[in-house]
Amino acid sequence: MKRNILLKFAAVMTAMALTCTGSWAATSGGLSPARRVAAQQATVTETVPAAVASSATSSLPSSYDLRNVSGQSFVTSVKTQNFGDCWSFAASSAIESNLLKKGYGTYDLSEIQMSYFAYDDPIVSLPGLKGDKTQLLVDEDYSQFGGDYFTAGMSLIRGYGPTSESDAPYPDEDSLDQTLPDSLAFSRNAAQVQNIDWVKMNNISAVKAKLMSSGAGDMGYYIYDDYRTNSNGDDSAYWNLDNNCYYINKSGYNKADADGTNFVLDGHEVCLVGWDDNFSRDNFGGTAGAKPPADGAWLCKNSWGTGMDECEDGYFWISYYDYYLYNVADSLDYVAFYDAVPISSAYDRIFQYDGTASDAKVRSFTSTAKTASVFTSDASRTLKAVGFTTYNNNLSYSVQIYKNPTNSSNPTSGTPMLSAPLKGSLQYQGFHTITIPSELATAGDGTAAISLNKGDKFSVVVTLTSNTGYRVSIPLDSSRTYQDIQYISHSVSGQSYYNLGRGWRDCSKSGHSNTRVKAYAE
Repeated sequence: MKRNILLKFAAVMTAMALTCTGSWAATSGGLSPARRVAAQQATVTETVPAAVASSATSSLPSSYDLRNVSGQSFVTSVKTQNFGDCWSFAASSAIESNLLKKGYGTYDLSEIQMSYFAYDDPIVSLPGLKGDKTQLLVDEDYSQFGGDYFTAGMSLIRGYGPTSESDAPYPDEDSLDQTLPDSLAFSRNAAQVQNIDWVKMNNISAVKAKLMSSGAGDMGYYIYDDYRTNSNGDDSAYWNLDNNCYYINKSGYNKADADGTNFVLDGHEVCLVGWDDNFSRDNFGGTAGAKPPADGAWLCKNSWGTGMDECEDGYFWISYYDYYLYNVADSLDYVAFYDAVPISSAYDRIFQYDGTASDAKVRSFTSTAKTASVFTSDASRTLKAVGFTTYNNNLSYSVQIYKNPTNSSNPTSGTPMLSAPLKGSLQYQGFHTITIPSELATAGDGTAAISLNKGDKFSVVVTLTSNTGYRVSIPLDSSRTYQDIQYISHSVSGQSYYNLGRGWRDCSKSGHSNTRVKAYAE
C-alpha cells in the first residue's frame, strides 16, 4: 500500500518548502516561515558528526525503545492523518508520551483541534491576546497548510489546547474544510504544556537523554520523491521498503534541492521514540543504493496508520547520518520535547500578550539582555510562576517581579515582590515555566505568597545571560507578512519592554509587537 501524496509548495518557503506528507494526502506549507534558514547553507562535505561518533562512548544504552521500557510502554497508539497535519500528530504523540512518562496515564489528544486553532483565532480570545491574529493569504485550508514544532509550541503555550480527541474527533478525508466551535479553543483543554525544549538533532547524546527523561520527541525530516512517472511521488530511491528505513545522502539531497519539480523534498513531521546504535547500515539503501557511513538509527512513530510500505507497523528507522538531519542548517533539525500536566494541575490564569507564531527577535549588544512585560491583575490572585521563550542554548536567567511600576519607561521602577531574584540556568532554547518558590515570595507585604488585588500592576523582568559569551536573542511576537501567511500582533504602549544593553525600550509602543514573557496565577 503506497501513500498518495498531493504536493503543493508553500510560497512562503523561498528556499525550500516543508510539505507534510500523509497517508492519503500531502499539503503545502509547514515550516514556520521565519524559522527557516536557506537550504544553501548546507555544509560542503558529508561527514560523520562528532556527536554521533562520541555517543557510543557515553553512559547511555546502545538502544532504547519507549514502547518497551522494562516492560512498560510510554507510547500511545499509531494514528492516521488524512490531511497535511503531520505536525499536529507528531506534537500530540509527543505530549501523550510525556504524560505517560510522568505517570498521568493514557491521553488521546485531538490533532484537529491543534491544527485548527493554530490558524483560526476564536472570536473571543484569552485575556491579553485580543487583536492577535493569524491569517492565511492563500486559498488553503488550515488542515492542508502544514506546520512544525514551532507552530504547535506557540499555539500550546498561549493555552489553546491540547484537547481530548473525544471533544474534537479527527474528521474523515471527505471533511477537509471542517470548522470547530470557538468553545474548543481553550475551554475544553485536557492538559497544559508548561515547558518545551528544542534540542539540535545532531546532538545525539542530548536527544537520547531527553528521550529517556521526557518521553517522545517531535521531529521533522525531508523525504525524497520522484514525480516524473508518479503524480503522487515515488520515494523508493532512498527508502528501503523491505526494512522500513530511510536515509538520503548529500547527492540525493542536492539533486532534489536543485530540481524542485521532478525530484522533490517533501517535508514530514514524526514522533521520535527510540534509537539503536547497532542498526546496520546495510539495512538502508533504496533503488539509489545509498548507504550511510556507519550503523545507527532513530526509531520513529509515523502518522500513516499501519500497513504502509514504508512503515508496516506504523514505525520506521531513519539513519543517524541522514544528510538533512545533520548537514543542513534549517529549523527542522531540532527535536521538540514537551513537558505537560493534566488540566487539573494547570495554572488557572495566564497573563500574556504573545498570541501568534511570529518568531521575530532582537539581539543584544553584549552577552546579556533583559525582557519584560507589565500586566494588570483582573482579580484578587496569587502569582505562582513566570514563563518566557528563549532562542539561545546555555543561558543563565534572573527573574524579579515588581509591583506597581511608577515609571512608564522602566519596568523595574516598582516595589520588588521577591526577596531575592529567582535564578537558574537553561540548557536548551524553548519555552520555560519557572515556579516561584515560597522562600522568595516574602517581599512586599511580608506574606509567604505574591498576592495581587484587582487593578494591581506588576512587571515580570527576566535577565538572560549567555554562558558562552554569545549575543542573546530576545523573542518577540511582532506583526509579519509573508507570501502566504500573515501574523498580526496587537500591542498597547506600556505592555512589553526589552533592554539590549543600551536602556529599556517599550516595544509595544509600536502597536504591533510584544515580548514573549508570561505570568501564571491562581
